[in-house]
Amino acid sequence: MPSFWKSLFSAKGKNKSPTRQLSARVQEASDDIETMPADMHGNEAISIHKLRKVFHGKEEVVAVDGVSMDIYEGHVTALLGHNGAGKTTLIAMMTGMVPATEGHATVYGMDITDPSQMQEIRKVIGVCQQQNVLFDFMTVKEHLEFYAGLKEVAVEERDNVVNSLLKEIDLADQQDTLSKDLSGGQKRKLCVGMALIGDPKVVIWMNLQAAWIRILGASCGPCYKKSAKTELQGYIIQRKSALCRKFAFLKNRFGIGYHLNMALADDCDTQRLTELVQSKVQGAEAIRHHGKEMAFALPMEQVSYFPDVLKALEDNNDSSEVCAAPLLGVTSYGVSMTTLEEVFLQLEDTSEADSETSSDDLDQPQVEVSTQKLLGTYECH
Repeated sequence: MPSFWKSLFSAKGKNKSPTRQLSARVQEASDDIETMPADMHGNEAISIHKLRKVFHGKEEVVAVDGVSMDIYEGHVTALLGHNGAGKTTLIAMMTGMVPATEGHATVYGMDITDPSQMQEIRKVIGVCQQQNVLFDFMTVKEHLEFYAGLKEVAVEERDNVVNSLLKEIDLADQQDTLSKDLSGGQKRKLCVGMALIGDPKVVIWMNLQAAWIRILGASCGPCYKKSAKTELQGYIIQRKSALCRKFAFLKNRFGIGYHLNMALADDCDTQRLTELVQSKVQGAEAIRHHGKEMAFALPMEQVSYFPDVLKALEDNNDSSEVCAAPLLGVTSYGVSMTTLEEVFLQLEDTSEADSETSSDDLDQPQVEVSTQKLLGTYECH
């Protein structure tokens, strides 16, 4: 609690001026970090530098291990990772809910490790929690009025702001309803409204459904399309690609290329089939053969040779009317790109192998959390 009271009653004259926004991509240059276009340089809304969080108990647990990243103004940034990768803890540090153990981060130039500046950061951040954070015996309008006061919306503007937002989240007809009597969807809409009150520069979503409401404007009117905000979202891996399309870098950098999937007949000559594929695409590898299904991994750098293997499967043999695929026992086939979920599974396997290797070194810490690799990000307009 000391940091809370200090930030609440700190003298205005002692507040530090916002620090210069430094780019994590400049300071932490790496092949694992996508190079951003020149026109985005200087537009960092949030910069995170080697942020680390350790929870102490019977054993130390490293929840976030040296994360560095930039989040750009007017973009959607999705945090991706398995359970325990550190997504929620990272967001908690950015919003001041838990202190960082090491490292630092800035939000529009304000340092999250400075209690007085954190008070200012909270004024420009809106948060929609994963759970519905509502008071059962307060009405919809009372919730928005309460949060408008917390976000220091001017008293003379408060009624207009609340009434306008009630319409935009499609809850105007429920404004006098107690939150406990709302449906599940209406409660989420109210939480979206509370996150947007005060027109924050940064909006943080902890739940996919709320993010969809906000981005797509589903049942929320056109207000969400009128201005670009910086958004930070925690996602399950299976859903993120529907929102963020800019993930080719992750696939190119960490993926295993393309998949050639085949359905096989009972009499399929898998050895001959494997030899055919590998003769046409160097580095092709059979990664799965189960029952009547077989899959090959095709290296991305060999993409120009993919037509050769497809042509070989389609070509007639000795002027026969039947193409080569059925003669080899292939009933159907298709090529697909590595999914983002497979990329993360690949990274997880690599991280586990690295941890097993490092465990033999007594100088290395025994608790290894692969946050840097497993906590990925995407950005899109």
